[in-house]
Amino acid sequence: MHIQKQSNFGYGFELINTIDELDQLTFIQSLFHQSNKLELSSKPKWSYKIDIKGGKKSGRWLYDSEGVICLLNYQLNSCYKIENPVKVRSVLIGI
Repeated sequence: MHIQKQSNFGYGFELINTIDELDQLTFIQSLFHQSNKLELSSKPKWSYKIDIKGGKKSGRWLYDSEGVICLLNYQLNSCYKIENPVKVRSVLIGI
């Protein structure tokens, strides 16, 4: 099952946008295939919250503008480094 919808929130939980178009959702899905699993060695600056619905990546994710994304859970053990954070910001966040 693939991602069906994504909502992006700013630092203060203000809604930035919601993505539900197939081409953008396919791109988002591809980000996880192109990313590398990461062990956090320092605390990222979580700038965004990303809610993903559908698929194995469902849940609330924390995103750092340097390209670190982690599933929000007690241990933050599902973290990834996204290779092209500039493109991510432009597509996912719209900045």
